[in-house]
Amino acid sequence: MWLVPPIENRESLSRDVGQRMQLKDLAIGSLWVIPATIAWGYFFPLQAVVGLVALILLVIWFRGLVLRKLGGISGDCLGCIGYLGQLIVLLASIAEWPS
Repeated sequence: MWLVPPIENRESLSRDVGQRMQLKDLAIGSLWVIPATIAWGYFFPLQAVVGLVALILLVIWFRGLVLRKLGGISGDCLGCIGYLGQLIVLLASIAEWPS
């Protein structure tokens, strides 16, 4: 929501909320995730690295896609990226690699 502007000339909830989001709000929201991310990295370091790299690549790809196809983000796109991010984290968490 912070990385991609809302679609131009279209009424939507993401436009209203997205315009009000400040860097401070992003930082505060990110602080809530840090303890869980540290625990994930401590107990499952390989899965955490793979998951975080996959999340970063997903966000970069998805951002380019919505900007190219729609010119901005919609609420449906926000929901989609949220669910895709959860799926990546869950799949990375259960992945097992031979030692």
